[in-house]
Parts: sequence; structure tokens; C-alpha cells
Amino acid sequence: MKYITHIFRILVGALFIFSGFIKSNDTKGFGIKLHEYFEVFANDFEAKQDTFSIIFTSPWHEEEYEISLYEGEKNKTYTVNSTLSEESFEVIFEDIDSATGVKKESVRMARELIIACAQATNIILRDTLYEADSLKAGDLKVAAAINSKNFYNKTHPLIISKIEIMESIDVSKYLKKSSWIVGFFKSLGAYADGIAIFLVLLELLLGFCLLIGFKTKLTVWALLLMTLFFTFLTFYSAYFNKVTDCGCFGDAIKLRPWESFQKDVILTVLILWLFFTSHFIRPLFSLPFSKSLLLVMMFFCAFFTMYCYLYLPVFDFLKYSEGSDLRKRISTPKGELTQDIVEKIMIYKDSANKEISIVYNSERNSFTPNIPLGATFFKLVSEKILKIAYKPEIHDWLNIIDQNGIDVSDSIMLSKGYTLLLISSSLSDVHKNVQPKINKLYESWLKTNAKFYALTSSGNPEIAKYTSEKDVKYPFCLADNKLLASMIRSNPGLILIKDGIVLKRWSFRNLPKPEKLVALIQ
Repeated sequence: MKYITHIFRILVGALFIFSGFIKSNDTKGFGIKLHEYFEVFANDFEAKQDTFSIIFTSPWHEEEYEISLYEGEKNKTYTVNSTLSEESFEVIFEDIDSATGVKKESVRMARELIIACAQATNIILRDTLYEADSLKAGDLKVAAAINSKNFYNKTHPLIISKIEIMESIDVSKYLKKSSWIVGFFKSLGAYADGIAIFLVLLELLLGFCLLIGFKTKLTVWALLLMTLFFTFLTFYSAYFNKVTDCGCFGDAIKLRPWESFQKDVILTVLILWLFFTSHFIRPLFSLPFSKSLLLVMMFFCAFFTMYCYLYLPVFDFLKYSEGSDLRKRISTPKGELTQDIVEKIMIYKDSANKEISIVYNSERNSFTPNIPLGATFFKLVSEKILKIAYKPEIHDWLNIIDQNGIDVSDSIMLSKGYTLLLISSSLSDVHKNVQPKINKLYESWLKTNAKFYALTSSGNPEIAKYTSEKDVKYPFCLADNKLLASMIRSNPGLILIKDGIVLKRWSFRNLPKPEKLVALIQ
């Protein structure tokens, strides 16, 4: 029993040190994962809100859009914008003779009015209208409902001119209040990086303490409580399929939720053994020497952790690390599946209203038996994946939108020669002294005629404000925040690419001088 205790002691201590070291190398990545957990818990404890629906009715079309209410949003806004053609077109109008009541068609010249109706940023209805007379093309009716119960109605005349309407609908009295715990988890998100640094250093400290036998009972108690906490987290993630990667070993070793839970269960068993046999564990060194040794070890661990946090990870396990062939990582090898092969069991009803079970196989694109002539779909009974499609290492490289609304993700990845990427996940969090340096780098880079792209997840209003205040000379492309966070752990950060291969990466704290950057590509 004594020897088993020592073996378990070494295994647990070494595992905690290894796990802590991996996470200390990329504390920002661990912070992102903790923030994801806090968001999941906040969302799960939030009060279930009612459904808000808005209906736009133009002279020719009607469209409805539904979205759940959000506790932090007391108003729902909608906008109506239009463009009016300068030239007139021949349009057939139906007129009713006031004397006889007979409909008559007449051809008249009319200008074209194109309207776009949106709720927030979602375009709900587009319509093309023609002026029925010299002033008006009809009315636009807007209705809003909560759980299909109407509470708002408004009519906007569609005047033949440029239309810019923005209205706000008060939904505050329909919001349901969540418990205090939702606010608690949301507030933790702001401190995710600080919590990550604390947990990483605690993990390393406990691992060292266990190996050298320092304060054994207290150490084992702390290990048990910490492991039980993470066992609950991984079970919650696995069972409810909430967070698909626990982040236990950062980006170095990816574990699926159930694999991570199994690892934590085994670790809990080992620590429980140590808990009941801790009297076999004796200190390896004297108390003064143990304290001094721990102090030195934790100093170096804290220094390493903060260096990686302030700059970039020393050991880069990200998919956009130096030397990575990004084109290879986003592509699917020949012969691999690009889509899951699924089997669906569906119920159709024939012309006699008799139910028929139909099996659809996506690989063969076949229905068994064949759908009878005149039969209509009734319901989906089940759906299962027979073969899972190949998932490229980088599968979220898409929807990078430039200022003209064009997706430039392929242009960036497939461009020849050198490309410099400026990654800034949030413009509001950029250090005030950084932008002047980047402006100088950009001016020097322009002279090389190489390509330059600035990527951010900040919205257009924030981009406009930042560009104006900081005298930014280049446009920004919009990209998903998770994509940007996975590219580089710095806001902002620079990535130099040549023919899809990452050559160099810089944190904003150690940006290269303009002449050195240019020299790299000459």
C-alpha cells in the first residue's frame, strides 16, 4: 500500500505540474475557455424569455421574423431604408373608373422605389415599388407581437423620396428577470484572465507540494476539491454538450468532453487513495529548505506565466504558429468526405392519407421505398450520422468581410507572395500607445506593394470611431471573434504570411521596427 501511494503521488503531482505548465504557456487561451464556461452557466440560468415577432407588410409582400427577447435589451429596433431611381420606367397600373367601377389598365412612366426593412441588423423584407401617383407608392405596415399576441402597430407612408426610418419598440414590461447568479457568472467573465493565472499557479504549486511532501494533508485536500470541481465542469460539458473542448491541456493536447471527464474521474480516484493514505507521504526535505525551494520554483513559474501572457506563448501550439502551412490546414484531402453521410427516417402521406415510412440515405441520394406519386412529407422520425465528414484542422476560416461587403477569406489565403495580417479582436481594448507604431509600420509596408489586411470583430460604429480618433489609414475587415482569438494571443498582433505559410508573428509589445519588417521580405 505504501509503494502504491508513492506511485500515485508521483503520477498525480507530475500530471498537475504538466497540466499547469501547458496552461501557463497559454494563459490567455485558458482564460478564453473559462470565459466560455461562465457564458454557458449564465445562459443556462437565465430566465427563459418569450418570443418577439415583427411583421413587415408592404403593398406587395409580407414577411415575419421571430427572435427571443433578451433580458439586457429593453427595446427592439427596426429600420426602413430606401433608394429611389433617377430614371422612370414604363409600368402597367390598374385603375378603376369612378363612374362605371370597371378596372382599366394604363401604362405610365414611374420611378422605382426599393425598400429594405430590418430588425437590428437582420434584413427581413426587400421590395420594389413604383409610384402610383406623384407622391406616394403605398404604405408599409409594421406589427409586433409577443408569443403571437399583437401589441404594436404602425403605418409608414412610402413617400417617393429617400426614406430613412428608425423606430424603437419598448419590450421592457415583457422581460422576465433572472436570478442573481446570472449576473454573478457574467461578472466573472471580466476577470477570466486573472482567474486563469491564479488557477494555473495554484495547480503548479499543488503539484510541487505533493512531490516534495510539503503540507501533505492540506495539499491533498486542495487537490481533491480542485479535481472534484473540474470533474463537475467536464461532466456538465459532456452531458449537455456545452463546451466541446475542456482546455485541460490547452491546444497542445485536445480532449473531447467525455475523454476529459474520464480523465478527471481517474484522477479523482487516485487523489482519494492519497487522501486516505496520506500518512505514508513523508517530506523529502527539511521545512526551511522546502519553503525556499517552493519559493524559487513559484517565482520562475510566475515569471514564465506572465511573460507568455504579456507577449506570446513560448511553445506555440496554435494552428497559426510559425511554419504552419495554412492552405494545407484548411483543405480536405482527396478521397475524404466533405459532408456527413446521414440516414433519415421520414413519414409521408399518400393521396389516400395513408402514412408511409421512407428511409433516405445521403450517400446514395436514395429513398427506400420510392416516394409514391402525389405523396407529401408529414414528419421526420429520426436522423443519424452513418459516416462523419473529415474536419480540417482550420475549419472556421470564412466570412472575413471587407468594407465593400465582399468575403476576402480566399483572397487572403490563396494570395501569392507576402501578406501582412493585423489581428485586433477588440478595438476598444487596444493599448493607447500602440496605434502610432502600427501606422508607421503600415506606411513602410505600403512601399513594398505587398498585401495588407486588418481584421477585427468590432462593429462598424466602433471601427469608425477608432479610425477617426487614431488617424488610421487602412480599412478593417470584419471577422468572427473566436477565429481571431485562435490566430494570435495578442490584441493587436501581427502575422506575416508567404504563399499561405506563416513566417513570423509579433505581439503588440514587441512589434518590429519598420525597416526590419521590410527587410524580411526583400
